Amino acid sequence: VALLNTAFKVIATIIFIPFVNQIAELTRHIIKDKPEEESNIYKLEFNNEIAAKTPEACVFRAQKEITAFSENVVRMYDELQTGLANFNNTFIEQRHPLIKQIEDYCDQMEEQITAYLIKCQHLHLSDEAKDNVQLMLRLVGEMESMSDGCLSISIQIKKALERNVEFKKEDFSRLIPYFELGRQLLYFIHKNVSKIQRLTPEEYAFARELEDQIDQERNELKRIAKSRLEAGADVRAELYYMDIIRQIEKIGDRCFDAAGDLRKEDASV
Repeated sequence: VALLNTAFKVIATIIFIPFVNQIAELTRHIIKDKPEEESNIYKLEFNNEIAAKTPEACVFRAQKEITAFSENVVRMYDELQTGLANFNNTFIEQRHPLIKQIEDYCDQMEEQITAYLIKCQHLHLSDEAKDNVQLMLRLVGEMESMSDGCLSISIQIKKALERNVEFKKEDFSRLIPYFELGRQLLYFIHKNVSKIQRLTPEEYAFARELEDQIDQERNELKRIAKSRLEAGADVRAELYYMDIIRQIEKIGDRCFDAAGDLRKEDASV
């Protein structure tokens, strides 16, 4: 059954590759962009009056902010995936500045949500709420690392375009499915982070399976890139390519770490 499930996901990934742009556009409709007139300065104030009267409300507020943080990471990743599918200077002019702006916003979110949650630790909370505060502190760190990874990929794509580095068509044909596996794992984490929902053993196993597929694809892509280098391929192109592969793997690792944070205590490894 597991083998059939894996085969199904791989085939589904291949089928949906031509629709990367449409999927990203649908995502932007589901996860609404912030209005352009909104400030790029993130502020999260701790309300002492509410904390004294209904401390659990502060935890719910933090949960809402965690969801917004996760949405920003998803948006960054989708911008990258669309940029790879349309590898041209539009990425330099539009997508990279947007990704950089969102990553800066994520840095602010990480700092202020962490400070907010530390204050929540001192409130009179139920055991479940206390556990959720600790969980959210870990998730904030994981998501900040994911946003850093997205920015690193964006920088590499921008440099490659500025330096007129050419990638072969087959390079993209191999990279997009790999990128899509990362997107599937990221969306899975986003769905559960949004609810601060603990993973069942089956859900955790699903996350592990996606992570294993990402690792397998990474090894194959690195092997191919190494072979091309040995055959005299463009060194710059291969180094950019391998760095993008490595960063996608790191994002997948952070997603799987988040899955570990979210899994139920009795979930088997």
